[in-house]
Amino acid sequence: MFHQSNSLKTVYSASKSFNEVALRSKPRSGFYIAKPAEKLTYESSSSLLEMVYVNSRKPGVIPLTIDSPSCLLSFDRKLRAEELQLSNITFNSPLKQGILYGDSDLRAAVAHRYTSDLDNSWDPSDVFITDSYHSSLLAAAKVYSQRRGSAIVESPCSWAIIKALETLNLNILELPVIPGSGLNLTYLISLLSSTNIAFAILSSHINSPTGTAIPVEQKHKVACLFTQAGIPIIENDIYGDLYFGDEQPLYYRDIIDPEQLIICSSFDKIIGPPASFGMILCKNGNDILRKILLSHTNKISSPTRQKAIGNLISNGQVMRNIHNLRNLLKAKMLKMHDLLQKYLPLGCSYHLPQGGAVFWVKLPEEVDSSVLLERLMKKGIVVAPGHLFSSTIRYANYIRISYATDWTMDIEKSINCLAEDIKVLIKKPSRSMIEYSPA
Repeated sequence: MFHQSNSLKTVYSASKSFNEVALRSKPRSGFYIAKPAEKLTYESSSSLLEMVYVNSRKPGVIPLTIDSPSCLLSFDRKLRAEELQLSNITFNSPLKQGILYGDSDLRAAVAHRYTSDLDNSWDPSDVFITDSYHSSLLAAAKVYSQRRGSAIVESPCSWAIIKALETLNLNILELPVIPGSGLNLTYLISLLSSTNIAFAILSSHINSPTGTAIPVEQKHKVACLFTQAGIPIIENDIYGDLYFGDEQPLYYRDIIDPEQLIICSSFDKIIGPPASFGMILCKNGNDILRKILLSHTNKISSPTRQKAIGNLISNGQVMRNIHNLRNLLKAKMLKMHDLLQKYLPLGCSYHLPQGGAVFWVKLPEEVDSSVLLERLMKKGIVVAPGHLFSSTIRYANYIRISYATDWTMDIEKSINCLAEDIKVLIKKPSRSMIEYSPA
């Protein structure tokens, strides 16, 4: 794709060097040549996750599965500019043990940002930077897995969490999230009273993929239950800033003793792939966490980039970007909602997301989302089948659709194709109207 602004004549002339191309226009940017989509491969020998991941990143593919909010509002230019400013500074001092856990300025900035008051304060020494979100989850889970027992996760659940826990061979217990309502507390009480639980991984506010904001009353009840049982929580804060309400929500860290809590998050959802570092905030278990990170040689690169991210957090630019990103995400969510209402057949349902970047769509019972994926891939479209969001055989008739995707592509056409394939898989195709529940 040509990224510079070009006239239609210039781009058309250049396109003659390709056999098959599509011309696209982008407001205030010019015309672009889009390469034809690569052929997608549906191989039964590959894992479903690998197949979705690999194919959704091929050129020309319409990736309705990509959960990348930052693609809607690039922060790359500001990050690069800050890096350039810092590039003249030489980092020739001998490697200290502290640098293994991240740049000191970045750790200080994160600690300050998560400190809400004197009772909920964090020190830079409580912050650990890792090479990725997955590494953060894995390290945090290892701290608490020494307690022995099962791990509770929300269901549906991010495949990153499932993968991390399966790597540690931990028994996973799934706590249902009722879209639009929150956690199934009756089932949680049953789990806590009948099973040996080592820890739980819970969303700080927005569950993904359902887009459900966990209500304040539920958080207080959950905090009370886990405190009484003496079971620690890993607070998954990766979507904590991406809510659509006007007021900042209450997080578990605001009401749970920090000694019984580890926070995991990442920078890439709000800054972008260049900031793919993970982060952990941990008070009780620091020594164990340090040993875990040291034993696995925590290879976090780009010290200049880390320092640049720390500066952008400290000077408020990251928070301003988050505010703008929330507004943009909400606008794209409503735009996708209109398309889903227009095209999806009767029998499909969803709740309007209260945050995050995706819709969690329930299909008619007879529609297998993996079969739907296979059909769509022949048309250069990739969605995330519901099978990926559980450690058991659940959600076969669900799909995750992202509205944080490349809207310069023909998203409306892809939703129409999705709807037509669903109709083919339904025993009795119906009219183009669907049920949805407002947030």
